[in-house]
Amino acid sequence: MAQQSDQSTPLQLTPELVRRVARLARLSVPEAELPGVAEDLARVLHYADRLAALDLASVAPLATPLERPITLRGDAPGPVMSPDLVLAIAPACFEGFISVPPVLVGGGEGDGGGGA
Repeated sequence: MAQQSDQSTPLQLTPELVRRVARLARLSVPEAELPGVAEDLARVLHYADRLAALDLASVAPLATPLERPITLRGDAPGPVMSPDLVLAIAPACFEGFISVPPVLVGGGEGDGGGGA
């Protein structure tokens, strides 16, 4: 797992942990890039720890970082394409529906791959 010697030193992430995080994030990280990705991820986590340690009790929460109020547009439908036109320009169709390649593959739990 991760090891940390003190608060000023970023975490030392193992290649196994980086592989696991990459798999969960559905990212492909080549073996040669694992050390660099581990260093980058450790720096991000260290920075998040530093942010979490800040005393923000006296800081009011913001709904937006903008100083001007946010104006919302009306909730009105815009122009739409006809279903026939959408099907005509789709790269692949099947029985009146747009056919797309699988998004989640790999046989993991909950990804539609039939895993245990």
